[in-house]
Amino acid sequence: LIDGGWVCPAARAARPSTHQPPMIIGGVEVSVYPDLLLRDDVGSDAGTGALKFYFTKSRDLDPQAGRWMASFLYQYMLYAEEEFHARPDLCMVYDARGDQCYEAGRTHVRLFQNIESACQIIGSVWPSVTE
Repeated sequence: LIDGGWVCPAARAARPSTHQPPMIIGGVEVSVYPDLLLRDDVGSDAGTGALKFYFTKSRDLDPQAGRWMASFLYQYMLYAEEEFHARPDLCMVYDARGDQCYEAGRTHVRLFQNIESACQIIGSVWPSVTE
């Protein structure tokens, strides 16, 4: 990370608690564990976010999957952490192998609607799978 010139995108970063409640999405419990909670207190655009590091030996993170993961982090900040000053551009996944950073960005609403729909389908089908 240091040799690649990566810089933390916020003024402050802290490790979150290891005891995070799961999010309930479409009747499905989903666990979200960010690696860092971010806080940027500078200027009128102050806000919070979350960062997840992605490490793999074989393949770079698919860009679409990276954006979905970042959208999940944004929803986590809004709901589980109850952070109403969360910024989608501070909710990101950093692919260390590919040296790419994926943000929730402006498409986070549509992406999370897709996630909610998938969870609703899983929630409705799951009882028949576990019988």
